[in-house]
Amino acid sequence: MWTSVAREVGGDPAPARVAAALAALGQPEDLAAGSGGVPAAPAGKRAAPPSWTCIHLLGASALTLGVTTVVGVIRLWRDREWRRLHVLSAIMLIVLGGVLVPLLTPLGTVVGGAIGLVAVGPLGAAGYLAAVRKIAP
Repeated sequence: MWTSVAREVGGDPAPARVAAALAALGQPEDLAAGSGGVPAAPAGKRAAPPSWTCIHLLGASALTLGVTTVVGVIRLWRDREWRRLHVLSAIMLIVLGGVLVPLLTPLGTVVGGAIGLVAVGPLGAAGYLAAVRKIAP
């Protein structure tokens, strides 16, 4: 909407020109409904892909000793942009890291589990979410 107004007004932001540009767009109710020359977002499609916030929080987990893993999982769970399948898959990757690292490495159960939950699992989840975000429409 503001792009249309700026195009109409040009370099002269006089109140009369701005009012005329807004009047040319139509009534606010029409604009909200998607008419008045401004295309509405297609129904059923997301306007933008999910944000990078959760991916960055999970990726920084090893640097913050797991604090951002907790924050990232909470943010991921509450974020409506991510599909539940992707959220649950990311959480399962974190848990899987905590289980597989002690089993596949000579580290002890506690140390391996901690490394898996703080570093390996969250990095795997961040990589998975980054790939999903890149592929998802």
